[in-house]
Parts: sequence; structure tokens; C-alpha cells
Amino acid sequence: MKKIANLIGSLLFVFILMLFYFKLDDIKTMFHDFIIKNDKITIPKSNEYKRNYTYQKFTNEEDFIPHSKNDIENIFYNILNNGWDEFIFYCPVEYQECTKDVEIISSSTIQMSKIAGYVSPYNSHQTLNTTISSYGEIYVKITKKYTDSEIEQINEEIKEIYSEYNLEEKTLEEKIKTFHDYLIKNTTYDEEFANTGKSEYHPSKAIGALLEHYAVCGGYTDAMALFLDYINVPNLIITNDNHAWNLVYYNDNWLHIDSTWNDAEIERFNYEFYLVNTQKLLEIDTTQHTFDENFFIEAK
Repeated sequence: MKKIANLIGSLLFVFILMLFYFKLDDIKTMFHDFIIKNDKITIPKSNEYKRNYTYQKFTNEEDFIPHSKNDIENIFYNILNNGWDEFIFYCPVEYQECTKDVEIISSSTIQMSKIAGYVSPYNSHQTLNTTISSYGEIYVKITKKYTDSEIEQINEEIKEIYSEYNLEEKTLEEKIKTFHDYLIKNTTYDEEFANTGKSEYHPSKAIGALLEHYAVCGGYTDAMALFLDYINVPNLIITNDNHAWNLVYYNDNWLHIDSTWNDAEIERFNYEFYLVNTQKLLEIDTTQHTFDENFFIEAK
């Protein structure tokens, strides 16, 4: 009798294993659906640097279930734009390439730089790491580009410039032009960093441009973006493999400003790259100002 009971137990165990094997996808689906429904995605509080501009490329929303690569990019945009240090979302079972697409997008420095160009530099990332579980949970961990101390110093400097030049009394165009001129007159292009990748300054940050007065394109564009945010002008940063500059929504048009190439230190202080449309920009230069027009659709 005991042998029969053991045999029945063994057969039952094998049956359960076979059932589990052949129904694995269904079980994973049930498990995944259970997580989504019963452990709902937690939406953290946004920080004060979240942009509420209306872009064509991205939308501010609370739907964090991706169904395409565009959805994944939009999720990463929202994570950065809200200033979250960490976030968890889930890939739906029916989107079979989801985890692979998440890995491709999040591990691409170029792609993540493009996405970060749409958010405040204060919410941009120094590092972004994703951990992908076997059942489609995506954990995102972010280290910010700017420290709290740097943010405080930059904000104070922008306020001082705004006050010193009486910008409250100026027109919008005068505000932008005054800051543009101040930036390039008081900033030296950091040739050492451009040539060697080494510098005693922080040339890729706004603190390099505004406080240390040495910068490369990243520092110029961040400083301009932060000023534009300060005066509530929609803007973004366009990046390619070698360069970065600002795109500004002015007079119902998206126009380019490249304060780096307008810098007197490289003999281009002639407003050649100041509030120009894309057609004009590409007429002037096609060496450093080409960009992914399918991504930066505002510039089209």
C-alpha cells in the first residue's frame, strides 16, 4: 500500500512538472498580470524641475505599459523629466521584444542623450542603469548630472544676471539675446578638454560656463537651457555624435541657437547661429549641425 501511495505521489509530481512545463507561458502571463493588477506601478512625486512644455516627440502621461519602442522612449523621457531617482515598470507579455528593446535603448549613450535633451539639465542623468527581471520587471536607477550644491550656485548666478541686466523690463527677444551675449562674452571655449578630454573645470556643465567660465558645447547649451526654463520658454537640446546646441520655441517657431559656435573665442560672434530655422542652419553648416530629424521632430 505504501509503495502504491509513493508511486501515485511520484506520478502526480511528474504530471505537475509536465503541466508546469507546457503551460509555462500561461503561468508567466498570469503571474505578470497579477503583478500589474495587484502591485500597481507606483508613481513618485515629481521634482520642481519637471518641464510641462508641449512637445511633439514626447507626452507627459502616467501610462507606463509599453507596446512599442516609441512607448519605451516616452517612458524614459517621463522618468527623467519628472526627476525620479528610481522607477519600476513592466513589459507586457504580448510585447515579446520589450525587454530586448528596453536594453537596446537604455544602453545606448547616444539615444539616451537625445531623450535627455528634452528635459531640464537638472533632471538629466550622469548614469542610468536598468535591471531587467525574467518576468519583465524593469528597474531604472538614475544618478543626476548636477548636485544640489551646483544647482543652488547656478540658480543664484542666473538670478543675478537677470537682475543685473534688468531683464524683467525687457522683451522676450531682448532677454534671450542678452543672456546669449553674456554667456559667450564671459565664457572661454575649453580647448584642452576638447582636445584631451581633461580639464580642471566642469566644461560640460552649466557650472563650467557660468561660474568657472570655461565650457564646451555641453556647458553652453545647458546654461542656455536653464535660462530659457527660468523665463518659461519651451526649449530642448539637440545632440549628435559630436555636438550639441539649443532649439527654442520663439514666435510660434522652433529655432536654433548655437552659442558655442557664436563664441568670440572661436571667431564666430556674429549671430550666425542665433534664432535660425532648420533650413538656414543646414545652409550655413552641414558638418557639425546634422541631426536625426526623425527623432527631433520639432526641428522639422
